[in-house]
Amino acid sequence: MASAFEKIKSERNKDLIVTDNHKFSFQKVYKDGNKRWCCTVNTCKSFIKTNPSETEILSRTLVCAHALDSERKIRNSVKRKAENDFTDRPWKLLHDELNEEDCGILTKDDVISIQKGIYGARRGNHSALPQSVVDVQLCE
Repeated sequence: MASAFEKIKSERNKDLIVTDNHKFSFQKVYKDGNKRWCCTVNTCKSFIKTNPSETEILSRTLVCAHALDSERKIRNSVKRKAENDFTDRPWKLLHDELNEEDCGILTKDDVISIQKGIYGARRGNHSALPQSVVDVQLCE
């Protein structure tokens, strides 16, 4: 059951396998030498098995119900653009990113999640409004 996959390094310099837009991190080595890789989303039960040299996928169990990596890439790039440019509307940022990336089909929940990400990213750049007279005096 050979399948195309890519090996990458995580931010913490751990080996990851990306296949079908899903990321897997190393979990354990079986007695026969095969390796088990589990999905990087903690609540996901998906896993794959590779040969000891990590050149091919022997079996896979994909039961993912979470966002794919392509959707995460879009979400992160739109949030990054929203932080840097306050003048563009969220829909324009999303539309421009969808024209650049080929992500397949986005569900309504995915779009809502992206909108919340944009809102949160932009809100994080604003300073908090003073709540009392003392706070106003401290700002001056």
